Amino acid sequence: MLDPELLPVLTKSLAKHRVPSHSLELEITETVLMDSAKNYGDAIRAIRALGVKLSLDDFGTGHSSLSYLNRFPLDRL
Repeated sequence: MLDPELLPVLTKSLAKHRVPSHSLELEITETVLMDSAKNYGDAIRAIRALGVKLSLDDFGTGHSSLSYLNRFPLDRL
């Protein structure tokens, strides 16, 4: 389950430590992305809208396809 405080904590931490958002990359596993796509798609997009990069780990180990991944603003596989 996604912590509802993730986005506010992330935003505050970036500002507090003066870290440019584009220099941070968060990794999400394929399983988490596919299992939570309906519930957390907006949160994933909001994190990416901050400028934080998103990478997908373990691609191909589950049930995903490249066409499905087009739904998400990922920077790296």
